[in-house]
Amino acid sequence: MRVNQPIPPSKKALVVVGSSCADIKNNIPSSANGYYAIDLDNNGPLAPIEVYCDMQTSGGGWMLFAHHTDGLDRITQTNNVTTKKFGVISSEYWVAMRENMNDGMMLLDENKRVSRISAAKLYGANCESISDLNNLTALSKDGSRHIWHHESRGCDGRGLDYSLISLTDSTTAKSYDIAGAAIYQDSSMKFDEWPYGSDGSSYKHQDTLMYFIR
Repeated sequence: MRVNQPIPPSKKALVVVGSSCADIKNNIPSSANGYYAIDLDNNGPLAPIEVYCDMQTSGGGWMLFAHHTDGLDRITQTNNVTTKKFGVISSEYWVAMRENMNDGMMLLDENKRVSRISAAKLYGANCESISDLNNLTALSKDGSRHIWHHESRGCDGRGLDYSLISLTDSTTAKSYDIAGAAIYQDSSMKFDEWPYGSDGSSYKHQDTLMYFIR
């Protein structure tokens, strides 16, 4: 079977090879990690873009939509999110990725530790469902930026009863441990794969996360 070879990032002429990384992986299981030309809305108004696809971790077919680290003053939108440069996908492409999500999200830290959470949990949060956020740089309720937030009592992000996926800059949340790239699972809703042992938060163990969707 032919191996689907990734294209170099920022190549001008894009030859579309799928509507998602999972689509490519399903069609050609031997596809390698790398950058692929994706048409997220299948000939809709969105132009195809290059997306980094992880084709090996946790079954492969994961699409990178954000790459973030602690201490950044500003989160930058880009339609070329890479493994080498920090940034988040622009809002229209983020919404298309989210609407096509079937399995959930994977987070990969700088030490290659993998966290995963299902689509059902991402949509089922009681404070901020993944469907509530149409712009990855938009402020959330408590002054931080969360992609997802479930809390046992209230939704203020205080105490030790929340689970969340943080994507925050230092200007927005200077005084919070949740500033930067971090994940938490102190509420009743837990991640499906959690590499940080009994610690309910990741921030003591990592500084950088790559955020994938499938």
